[in-house]
Amino acid sequence: MQFAVAAFLKPGADEELVKHSGELNEQIGPDGTNVVLAGVLRNEAGKRVGYLALFEGESLADAREWAHSSPIFRDHLYDRLEIAEYEIEVGRLG
Repeated sequence: MQFAVAAFLKPGADEELVKHSGELNEQIGPDGTNVVLAGVLRNEAGKRVGYLALFEGESLADAREWAHSSPIFRDHLYDRLEIAEYEIEVGRLG
């Protein structure tokens, strides 16, 4: 199953992200295990406001555990985190 993980940063959190880049890269993994895709969400001005990932797992609990293992989540830099099962209806990945 695939899950959409949308994480929105708290205002001002951008400055703290530099401290976590190494850990965040480790969480996603060099081979992207379980991560179908991941990227930055930007506002109209081009400023980073969050992240979106498609995670592949057996259950919503798997996706939640993965999202909660993020150093950004651990250090309370997210304003909001939404996780939902994702089902493609139009188009395709790959």
